[in-house]
Amino acid sequence: FSLASAFEFNGTVKDINGNLISNSVVNITVRSSTNFAVVGYNSTVTNASGWFNISVSENAQWMYEPKITWTNLTTGAVIWI
Repeated sequence: FSLASAFEFNGTVKDINGNLISNSVVNITVRSSTNFAVVGYNSTVTNASGWFNISVSENAQWMYEPKITWTNLTTGAVIWI
């Protein structure tokens, strides 16, 4: 039996004008701090008020690389936030 340690990564996504952005994809790439190899991924989508929450596995030997993107469904343009 082992217990996994985790932390909550959460926030609100806004554009440069302060408008809340729903349906943004929030990705976290988990990497080893010894060789930068990918250990895993976590992802979620922001809700109608731009808010998100992800429970992320925690290890002192890991680094976390968050990226947020939003896709305009009309034009297909992707915006990196």
